[in-house]
Amino acid sequence: MRLEELERTVQAHVLAGGALPDALERAVQPPAVGRWEIYSAGYRLRLVEALAAQYPALAARLGAAAFAERMRAFVEATPSLHRSVRDYGAEVGAFLAAHAANDEDAMLAELAQFEWQLAAAFDAPDAVALAPADLAEVAAQEWPSLSFAPLPSVRRLQLTSNAVAAWRAATAQAGTTQAATTQAATTQAATAQAATAQAAITAAPADSGVTAEQAAAPAGANTSAEVPATAQAPVAVRLDPVDWLIWRPQLTTQFRSCEPDEAVAFDTLAGGASFGELCGLLLESHGDQAALQAAGWLKRWLTEGLLLHR
Repeated sequence: MRLEELERTVQAHVLAGGALPDALERAVQPPAVGRWEIYSAGYRLRLVEALAAQYPALAARLGAAAFAERMRAFVEATPSLHRSVRDYGAEVGAFLAAHAANDEDAMLAELAQFEWQLAAAFDAPDAVALAPADLAEVAAQEWPSLSFAPLPSVRRLQLTSNAVAAWRAATAQAGTTQAATTQAATTQAATAQAATAQAAITAAPADSGVTAEQAAAPAGANTSAEVPATAQAPVAVRLDPVDWLIWRPQLTTQFRSCEPDEAVAFDTLAGGASFGELCGLLLESHGDQAALQAAGWLKRWLTEGLLLHR
């Protein structure tokens, strides 16, 4: 067997596993199966170790043995197609969801999705976000045509379990809490006119002194923000859908929940709609307060470092 053919056979066996090909069995001294298993089994072990680094909270929640068992099943079902191991594992959440048998399994799937998005936001390209003061010189007649793009790190997620509470507990238990929330800013605006919207955006914000998660949680909603962030693992529960924003304005990844109408508004603006189009969208639900509401949200998004000029 030529060297190139042998290398390809070795690679195929390491990636696919299974019975040892005759060519490889003849290529080494006995016991051939045991010798080659060092490579085929080792490859899978390295992938499981890499997934543990990608999903520390999931690993902490499950425990080492249960995590390894589920990740071995994932590895067998999902061959790596990436040159970098950092890019492997995006499908863990979907894999766990497809095999969910109870509320705990469903929550674990969302915990994996949340953790992956946190890592993706952290690894996203750096960018300097717009601040409210950057719009101070924009003429009133230009406001309706203003458009924005999300920071490269912005991720949107909707969860139906207390996965975020589980993440906080797991990371606290592991001593590696990364959660960072921004201070919520109350938004004050004066009129529905574009010029007044500009004033609302550039005015100094008032600090409410509560975390972004608490401020953005829908009134009366049963969200993870209401669960104390302790090292005690919470029991998995199903919740009404809650929208989440994840982003990294500078060095620290941040996240918060947001009400459904804010989530729709943010997605609309981040998707390319102008400020005027956003105001038009809000007319049906907010009437003559549409521009006031749009200005308030825009001010918050700018204060939090979520947007760029488009």
